[in-house]
Amino acid sequence: MAASYRLVAMVCFLALLVCIRTTNGQLSMNFYARTCPNVEQIVLSVMTDAVRQEPRMGASILRLGFHDCFVQGCDGSILLDNAPGLTSEKDSVSNKNSARGFEVIDAIKARVEIACNATVSCADILALAARDSVSLLGGPKWSVPLGRRDSTTANQTEANNLPSPFENITSLISKFAAKGLNAQELTVLSGSHTVGSSACFAFRTRVWGTEPNINPPFAIARRKNCPASGGDNNLSPLTTPIKYKQVWQPILQEPDDRSRVVTLRPRAVQRRSRWAHRQIREVLRYQWRGICK
Repeated sequence: MAASYRLVAMVCFLALLVCIRTTNGQLSMNFYARTCPNVEQIVLSVMTDAVRQEPRMGASILRLGFHDCFVQGCDGSILLDNAPGLTSEKDSVSNKNSARGFEVIDAIKARVEIACNATVSCADILALAARDSVSLLGGPKWSVPLGRRDSTTANQTEANNLPSPFENITSLISKFAAKGLNAQELTVLSGSHTVGSSACFAFRTRVWGTEPNINPPFAIARRKNCPASGGDNNLSPLTTPIKYKQVWQPILQEPDDRSRVVTLRPRAVQRRSRWAHRQIREVLRYQWRGICK
């Protein structure tokens, strides 16, 4: 899989973020209008503080949202801990020692509970937090219909089958197709990887291998913090660790050496950044609407 597609810090434009199916009935833009009218402001306030303190947290929450949605829908199941009869998704191959930001979601939930007790689902909080993480990092912002119900079950088996940094484009297209997403949407959602950092083990074979489609200066730069052996958890940005717009839009606009980082990037990546930005906004709005049933 292409280096800039690797799933370590997010996944998701999401990753980002895929609302595979609803577990909640009809979603609505006004779901909490009467019962918790300030929920979005509360989520944004906590997310703003979290990203200000640690910019990487935005990418982590984005990835968390994607990993939730790709497994049995956007139902908050990734937030569940181990319990009798429940095996947590947190311990899956894709999440153990890499999924992070749970404490931020807990902090948001605590603030929301003070404002409107037992009203807002954790699934909705995560959906809003993931949306806000994108905008706080310089990406687009979209409306999030609400009304998701929290899952009381987890699916570690399905979580173990999340898109992997070691898969080729054929496998990735197949996995996204199984969730009702095409290659163009896969490409757009992959914009999430312009933020956050990746662990060395996830891209070592790319920068130390002999693949012809990787930019040599890029590979050499990444080797500095990712030795041929050891340092598995060393973190490195694959594009930029903080801002979405700084890299993803130029990559979409100009197919220069940076685009060589990607293996078999779908043709949508070569189009103009204005079109791409609009597509990102529209796809994300669609995914978080929760209409992939």
